[in-house]
Amino acid sequence: MIERLATRLEENPDDAEGWMMLARSQASLGNREAAIAALERGISLMDPSKAAPLQAMLDNLRARPNL
Repeated sequence: MIERLATRLEENPDDAEGWMMLARSQASLGNREAAIAALERGISLMDPSKAAPLQAMLDNLRARPNL
């Protein structure tokens, strides 16, 4: 499921909800670094005017290293 979502997001990168879902999925599996990487990738690919929710989630993950 995660791989399929990641592939879809590469094809349609302006889906902020999708990027956050991918990051939450990674984090729930204990893959914090993969969650951070997903958010960073989403921010780099999507329209900057839509990236604020991703940046907020990324900042939260970085501020709470024990998640």
